[in-house]
Amino acid sequence: MSWGSTDEIYPGCQCVYTSQESSLWGIILKKIDVRSIFNPVLFWDAAEIDPDEHYMYVIARVLDFGNEKDIRKLLELYSLEKIAEVVRRRRGLLPQTGKFWAVKLGIPLEEVACLRKYYPKKD
Repeated sequence: MSWGSTDEIYPGCQCVYTSQESSLWGIILKKIDVRSIFNPVLFWDAAEIDPDEHYMYVIARVLDFGNEKDIRKLLELYSLEKIAEVVRRRRGLLPQTGKFWAVKLGIPLEEVACLRKYYPKKD
């Protein structure tokens, strides 16, 4: 029997009583090692990645460069609300990634930070 997410006790952790089919459920009360879940090549430039503290980085990197398998794992690890927040706020997303996920998640394009121009308007 699984407990599911224990964000109120251990943010970013998964807890279980018995093993589950999903590879994410094999971790008991430990921080999730992001490199063991996703393709480690996605995180070549970071030493330690806390999936709760660095959720914007993890989600953005997977949305930009992950494959279908990585996206499925991302959806198991993070809620659609968290993913939508990253699409709205992360300026570093590739524009095509921002536009695709905005359409997929029903976010107005005007709310997507990576699609906005960075230079101020001239008066």
